[in-house]
Amino acid sequence: MPKPHIEDCIRAILPPDVADLVRDHYGRSYLGKKTMGPFWKRFKKDDEFCDRIWRKARELMDILFDDENNSWGVWPDQPEECAGIGFILGIIFEDCLDKMLLELPEDALAGLEEKSRIESASLWDIMVDRLAASKAAGGNSESWKGGEA
Repeated sequence: MPKPHIEDCIRAILPPDVADLVRDHYGRSYLGKKTMGPFWKRFKKDDEFCDRIWRKARELMDILFDDENNSWGVWPDQPEECAGIGFILGIIFEDCLDKMLLELPEDALAGLEEKSRIESASLWDIMVDRLAASKAAGGNSESWKGGEA
């Protein structure tokens, strides 16, 4: 099995059309220092830009991680901004994953652990897949946090 790239994790947080836009613009390794250097430089030095990116990430987080909302939200047109926002949302998702798993009913957690063993997939991968499946199902699937998506 090939080693996963960090871009694969971030791309999973992005809506499919935005992920394609970012990949088409940057290629597979778009989070490398050389590629994302101009974004991070601007992010660190331009307070207005940084604030705009964080505001957009928070807005999209509320939409993206809402069980009952099938929308991916409205993303910026610039691939650089989408990659940066995806990175921020990926970190937020990763930070929140442990808490989400602790809040699951015991049987749901046992089901996730079983699926993880059978598929040799991490809980991160399973939860990201469920999130994407929930959005694709138009919010009509069970909660991506605990139900079968």
